[in-house]
Amino acid sequence: MKKSLLFIFTGIFLFVACSQKEKESEEKTDEPNQEVMYEEIIELEQKLFEKTEPDAVLAQQMIDKYVNYANKFHEDTNAPEFLFKAAEIAMNFGQPANSVNYLSRIEARYKEYDKYGACLFLKAYIYDYYLKDKEQAEKYYQKFIDEFPEHNLVEDANAALMFLDLDDAELIRKFEQMN
Repeated sequence: MKKSLLFIFTGIFLFVACSQKEKESEEKTDEPNQEVMYEEIIELEQKLFEKTEPDAVLAQQMIDKYVNYANKFHEDTNAPEFLFKAAEIAMNFGQPANSVNYLSRIEARYKEYDKYGACLFLKAYIYDYYLKDKEQAEKYYQKFIDEFPEHNLVEDANAALMFLDLDDAELIRKFEQMN
């Protein structure tokens, strides 16, 4: 009798365990694959850029799609581009801290990305104008200038550094003196 009960319990245990693994396997296959996620991004981009008025809900959906793709397929060449686009949208929709986060991910992982220099400049700009963190802004403007001395934004970075510590009144006086 004990052997029969042991056999029954073992059978039930194996049945439950196998059912759970099958369920987990089905859940994993429900996740969209890379091609599907990419197509969803393209479709959503078209919707977002067709809008004549800013759409915060659609923008957030776009950010989420970009970031999810980059998280799931971080080795893909589209990952840094999608993080960059997420950073731009986040900056323009009042999420500068998130924007810096996405740019930091590019900085940490995708130094060979063709817009890497622009990432550093944009990060400095966000620290400067949106987050009002002059110390970080100076650090990133200088890093940008040091690493990309021939970049077409170097003059802008130098100008930003020159005016970084000026308050509005001092800035107005400086511009008046220049004219």
